[in-house]
Amino acid sequence: MNNSIVLGTSFSPEYAKSLGCENPLKLLKIINKELGIKDIRLGLRWNVVERDKKISLDYYDKYLKYLFKNDCKVCLNIGPIKIFRWPEEHIPRQISVKKGEYITPDMDIAKYSYQYFEKLLIL
Repeated sequence: MNNSIVLGTSFSPEYAKSLGCENPLKLLKIINKELGIKDIRLGLRWNVVERDKKISLDYYDKYLKYLFKNDCKVCLNIGPIKIFRWPEEHIPRQISVKKGEYITPDMDIAKYSYQYFEKLLIL
């Protein structure tokens, strides 16, 4: 039995900015190069990826390019409704949902979530 442990981390550029980090890409480079962490979970916020009903990874492009260029193992946390780091919910403004409301498959939010997944797969 191989008893090795691999250290990885979750990385959120938005969360880094909320903590006062002016350059989240520089922070990601420090995590990778100085700490030697190559297993990175990157959270894609639904409200960042989908704006005005258009799907785009432009905001995350520089982080993804860096990770792939440096042979990191990337796990995309795509939500869509909940994702790691507070606040957990990142629903686009154009979709209305009441706070604490139980979501069922027939609700618009559930349908939008499914459509979001389909659009991400096309990218």
